[in-house]
Amino acid sequence: MLLSPYTKTIGLLPDQILTYFDTNVWENLRGLDSIILPEHRYSFNGQIIDPALYTNASTELKSFGISSVPNAIFFNKDKGCDYIFGLASVLCANYNQDDYINFFSDKEHEMPTFPKYIWHSWVLSILQLITNSKISTYDFMHCIDLSKQENNFINNNWTKRWSEFLTYWVNEDGVLKIENFVQNGLVRYESSGWLTEENLGNLKSK
Repeated sequence: MLLSPYTKTIGLLPDQILTYFDTNVWENLRGLDSIILPEHRYSFNGQIIDPALYTNASTELKSFGISSVPNAIFFNKDKGCDYIFGLASVLCANYNQDDYINFFSDKEHEMPTFPKYIWHSWVLSILQLITNSKISTYDFMHCIDLSKQENNFINNNWTKRWSEFLTYWVNEDGVLKIENFVQNGLVRYESSGWLTEENLGNLKSK
């Protein structure tokens, strides 16, 4: 992200496909903070997914009271995103719990419990807490998350791959439909097994 040649950029995680993007969102994003994260994860039928249904997100919620959705990240170099990403890089490259607790000990926020291992959404969550004037959330991208919801014991289907219990089609126009719902936005998947040659061909036609 630091190497992006553009002033204003949207970075996407690789394990997902973009089925629709509204170019009008650029106008809304320009006046916001240096880094914008999507506010919610959505199910295939448009319902907001509780972050507690993901193990990592549950840890973030307990530590910070917030959980970052890094599926898509808008960042603006004119507003100082380099500082935030640089701090994230230092945190990931030289991670030591005691060092970082000491580093942030003079901050107004009480330090959260650091996990033994860290992941990118956790890093963004801690930075969002500490530098809340630089990172904000806004649903500029509709993030449909089909990856496994580890704690979703209410619906045991989610303990296996979504493509095993949901019907889906990709028509010749590249439209992805799951059950009776057309997927418009960023679709994140756990296994690429559903991306057959036919489905890939249809998606590329779009």
